[in-house]
Amino acid sequence: MRFVDLLHETFTALTANKIRSLLTTLGIIIGISAVILLVSLMQGYEQTLFDQLGGDQASLLQAHSSAPFNEKDQKKLIQAIPGIRLIEVTRMYPGTPSYEGEDYSGHAYISGTTERYPEVQKITFVEGRWFTAAENLRADQVVVLGKGIVEDLFGKDADPVGKKIKIGKRDFTVIGVVGSSSMTMDFNTIFVPSKTGDKYLKDNSMMFGESIYILLERDIVMSEATEAVQNYFDVNYGKDMFYVYNFEEFANEIRQVFAVLTLIVSAIAGVSLLVGGIGIMNMMLTTVTERIREIGLRKALGAKRSAIVWQFLMESMALCIIGGLLGIALGYLGSLLAAYLIRTFAQEMAGDFHSKFSWWSVILAVGVSSFIGLVFGFYPARRAAKLDPVEALRYQ
Repeated sequence: MRFVDLLHETFTALTANKIRSLLTTLGIIIGISAVILLVSLMQGYEQTLFDQLGGDQASLLQAHSSAPFNEKDQKKLIQAIPGIRLIEVTRMYPGTPSYEGEDYSGHAYISGTTERYPEVQKITFVEGRWFTAAENLRADQVVVLGKGIVEDLFGKDADPVGKKIKIGKRDFTVIGVVGSSSMTMDFNTIFVPSKTGDKYLKDNSMMFGESIYILLERDIVMSEATEAVQNYFDVNYGKDMFYVYNFEEFANEIRQVFAVLTLIVSAIAGVSLLVGGIGIMNMMLTTVTERIREIGLRKALGAKRSAIVWQFLMESMALCIIGGLLGIALGYLGSLLAAYLIRTFAQEMAGDFHSKFSWWSVILAVGVSSFIGLVFGFYPARRAAKLDPVEALRYQ
């Protein structure tokens, strides 16, 4: 039997009972759409998480220090390690007295930084600006607020630029709002110039230590730079005084976690594929029983076993492939709808969340559905091919 004849026979057999064919493919449709939907959402959330945590900062090192790291120390490090573009040191004041605004008071992390912080951290602004080098040198009483702090103090969608907040007993002028998500520390942080923090806040709190951000040139090998900076700190300041890590290491850990989670949710969704495959086998066995006389007639006219096998295999694989294509379309549309609902109802947690549709999941879906059609269609096809033509023609 020619391939064209096989396709014609397959089309005729499947369209003879359209409702049964559609119901049989439902398990495949649901399984494939679930896999596409979950993989798209997982990959989209992974990308969103990278963006919110500074995933574009592939050339950034971070070090935590329990010892002061002043301007002189920074210059020495730049001279000792080639390829360092910029260094920014932030100080945290977790014990600082409560802050107050128009409608709220509470506690927050207060971070002392310099004018270099936005460039190092690639942060964005909702309103206003960052403080300047001159404001830092003068120790001006100005602050930049995380979006979460603004919502607490002034309400959602408020513009606090130019307004005053009280930290301890002192008034500070708001000059900007950082547009971060609730899963980053910036969301609930008050930023002050480092010299302002040292002058007005240091005596009122326990120092939490310093975070050192080291921005490297783009062509630097991160692993080598990390090792070089760590060795420099160990030699000059003693072991265990500084701990250096890079975002690339953190990113790899996140990717591993999401890879495992994607595999788990795909396996769970894949159970419906197994159920769908069993449903297709059941239908094909029923089809073989209904068409025993047809099979006997074909074999009596000289049809080979291989032709009978391929006839029923093609029907099984066609059902799975059609179900797979419908599942891909449904999964894609479902992922878009789910991402829209997440952005609408969980914006603070998800930020600018979008699903990420990947072609490898489509190829995998089509391949898996074809494989299921081949595996679960083989037994009914083989059973049909083994029928004795004389007994088949007698079948009522």
